[in-house]
Amino acid sequence: MTAAPPVSGAQSACATQPSPGPFLFERLAGLTAALARADCFSEAEAGRGFPHDGCRYYAGIKQGASIPAPTLGRYNRWVSTWTEQRTYRMDSRRFLITGGSQGIGAALVVLARTAGHQVMFTGRHDETIKQVAGETGAFGLRADSSVGDDNERTVEFCVRQMGGIDVLVNNAASWYDAAIGELDVDAMRRLFDRNVFGMVDLSNRLVPLMKAQERGDIVNIASTSGTKGRKLGTAYAASKWAVRGISQCWQAELRPHGIRVISICPSEVQTRWGGRVGRNNPNKLYAVDIAETIMAALTMHPRAMWPELSVFATNPWKED
Repeated sequence: MTAAPPVSGAQSACATQPSPGPFLFERLAGLTAALARADCFSEAEAGRGFPHDGCRYYAGIKQGASIPAPTLGRYNRWVSTWTEQRTYRMDSRRFLITGGSQGIGAALVVLARTAGHQVMFTGRHDETIKQVAGETGAFGLRADSSVGDDNERTVEFCVRQMGGIDVLVNNAASWYDAAIGELDVDAMRRLFDRNVFGMVDLSNRLVPLMKAQERGDIVNIASTSGTKGRKLGTAYAASKWAVRGISQCWQAELRPHGIRVISICPSEVQTRWGGRVGRNNPNKLYAVDIAETIMAALTMHPRAMWPELSVFATNPWKED
């Protein structure tokens, strides 16, 4: 081992110890990227006590320098804290998923139940509700989010069955396309009742519960149609633009209460939604792709959040 260089005057007041062994170098290897940013962090942010000039300590360790014992102790505490935070696992949560009897909602019910969470979902068709509930063990309830009484009943059912709600996924939605000049405004109003006002009404009833427990997640399913205009999309695209804007307002209001609001914008997803059938191109998105994205966002440490993310198929133009 290379002899340790003379300690500086600042170090001489501290006891020193030999350079760390291979085990510590292995731990360092996985932290290089994080340590490279250490000079950008305050001392508190850099792991509850790791020195602000962490990069320079890392350089000294790598070169075989002796490190003052108090400094190495602080570094080891930083390593332990960082490792614990990076290996965060979401504890058991109570999910409410609207529109959970088919498509993206049903795929999410399966993933959440598989991960050990309590799940309640709503739908509008008894047959599919019974099927998903029977296959997953989740609680299913027939309810229409555009109806205020149904939303009140949904909240009461969640509190009675699960004791509360930690994760609300506003997934229920409808579709309506028409060219301007031929658009049925009443149909557009009905679309907004489900895609926008129903989402707001249900969330309005649930947020006080989340504020009381000082934590929670709200996932609003928007769409890439809400990021750009397209022909025939006046009603649907406008409703999804609204979902994105509302999500941003809620983020500003709820983050101080420990509540994350996440807007998910899927591109075209192959489901039976809207009466579509026969879509099974392996290069296009499936419902499970969006469900996995939602779970990934929820599994992030509670101190971090994705405000919004879009999901596209890599090569949807390929036909196999």
